Amino acid sequence: MCKTCSRHRKFLSGCLDGRGPAPEPQSPPLGPRPVYVPPQRPSIASDPRRSRPPSRTSTTSSVDSTATVNSAHSLTSLARRISRELYPNEAQLASLETWAENIDVYIPRGRPWAPEVVAQYEEYKRLGEICKKDGKAFFSQWRRTEKNTTVEEHLERAELALRAAESAYKAGKARLDFLLTYQNAYSDKKSVDTHIKEIRTELKKARDRVHDVRINHENLFIAHGRKANPDVFR
Repeated sequence: MCKTCSRHRKFLSGCLDGRGPAPEPQSPPLGPRPVYVPPQRPSIASDPRRSRPPSRTSTTSSVDSTATVNSAHSLTSLARRISRELYPNEAQLASLETWAENIDVYIPRGRPWAPEVVAQYEEYKRLGEICKKDGKAFFSQWRRTEKNTTVEEHLERAELALRAAESAYKAGKARLDFLLTYQNAYSDKKSVDTHIKEIRTELKKARDRVHDVRINHENLFIAHGRKANPDVFR
């Protein structure tokens, strides 16, 4: 019995004829942990059994790119901003309509207009022309791509709708501000009524185009939502 076994008053495992417990064998040093690489799932687009007919757009376009997702999210955020800004202007327009309906005798301001009146008049006319141009661009694209609309065309249509909404809002607001500031700048009551009608038309155009942005955003999610991050569409 070795000294260690004698001290413990029993035979210990590894006692080698009085030489004490044998040292425990050392484990070999561990090498670097192998990196697990998960198997790649086959692409649906590359699977001939599940491939779809080619669309009218280029096959190199990426419908699930970050740029596409961010564009859709940004467009709807801007559309909500325009929608919020429309509310107070629509309320002011309602007040002007009530004012115009209760006019007994309209007393026009004499001509010629002061330079600042002319400048504001020319500005709302200029914005009105931009409103018409942007509206035509939206409807032209919509008629051209109405059937079998692709994701790129939905985004383009939403962008054109947003541009038309913003230009219509600016044109309507400019007309509204002019009438609020210069209520006696027109030649007669009929001209005032025509001006109010134009304000109503342009603000309605802005509201309609905001709706078109949202519709195309929803269509983009329904048709292509599985190919992009769904959180941005909520």
